[in-house]
Amino acid sequence: MSVELFSAASDTSTPTGGLVLLGVLGLLATLGGGAAAFNIRGTADALNRMRQAQLEHKARAAMSLTMVEQHQQPAWWFRMLGALVLSAGVLLLLLDAVILAVEHG
Repeated sequence: MSVELFSAASDTSTPTGGLVLLGVLGLLATLGGGAAAFNIRGTADALNRMRQAQLEHKARAAMSLTMVEQHQQPAWWFRMLGALVLSAGVLLLLLDAVILAVEHG
């Protein structure tokens, strides 16, 4: 009897937890990607400096000075990645909106 109640309850439920997670991830990707793509408050420059510091730390740990100079990325690289993340976040938000419209519409 409890199996019938459980299956009946699961038939009427909507995947709200998954939709909320999808919406939150889309929103975070949109905000973070937009900040890097448009260099808001120097986000792309800060990412570039952070990457350079990581490479310098790796070079010091490996006692190699050539590692730092080989892997330098310009700031436009981080802006391009930010634009890619921004577009993926917008697509996630649109997908979330379509699923909500189909579920409740």
